[in-house]
Amino acid sequence: MVQSVPTTTMLPIHTTNNGSSAFADMPDSHYRQSEGLSNSMLKHFLRTPSHYKSALENPQETTKAMTIGTAFHQMVLTPELDLVAIMPDVDLRTNAGKKVRDDFVASSVGKTVIKEDEHKTLSGMSESVRSNAQALQIIEACSFKEVSLFATLNGVKCKGRLDMLNHNNGIIADLKSCEDASPTGAWKAMRNFGYDMQNVHYAKLYEACFGEMPKQFVFIFVEKEPPYAVGIYVIGAKTIERTTAQWQNALNDFSVCQATNVWGAYSNQIVEIEL
Repeated sequence: MVQSVPTTTMLPIHTTNNGSSAFADMPDSHYRQSEGLSNSMLKHFLRTPSHYKSALENPQETTKAMTIGTAFHQMVLTPELDLVAIMPDVDLRTNAGKKVRDDFVASSVGKTVIKEDEHKTLSGMSESVRSNAQALQIIEACSFKEVSLFATLNGVKCKGRLDMLNHNNGIIADLKSCEDASPTGAWKAMRNFGYDMQNVHYAKLYEACFGEMPKQFVFIFVEKEPPYAVGIYVIGAKTIERTTAQWQNALNDFSVCQATNVWGAYSNQIVEIEL
């Protein structure tokens, strides 16, 4: 792994005397190889330290869902870069079809390759997001996309990658695809996927890099089926206060695990469970 604040030719959009840095042009592959506790790895640690250690030693391979998510973000956030390629509709049961596929993939290096039906769905989602006046205003006001942050927090080297950043107004924005973008659906997704912890982790990184807490963290939700409805939400102050305490405890525990190199799982004692 490289250092948590990488040595690159890329110019950071901001640095501090404590070594914290924010990069707006760091390739995703470089970010992923960089040292630091990310929000996704923190989720594993919150399950148990042992689950974190296992995830660290056995990196997840790219899944179809991850590829679709990457393409969606590229289509909404950076459409001008034309980073999505549509795979020709061929019969992969034949050698000729497989050759067309292989040649197309080889000619699309640097792009996210998806199928035509997948592109149709993502186009509908993207159009819906950009047709929402509030969502479009947030996106266009964010002059930086895919911002990589690096800082030492509570003695732990941490990192995060923001979807969008409006640095002038101190606003972080995050794009989420979902099944249900209603307030109830967003509430369930926030709880199930730990978006409150993501909010805190990114806000703390922002504070370390820019010297102040962000003024707002906005989540833009869009449904994955027609009419591709959009909902825009922020997490309440009481929830953030509670989650911040949990985040601080988690990083304290992480420091202990690092120092002792002991990454436990569940209790070794017999635990009574009432049904």
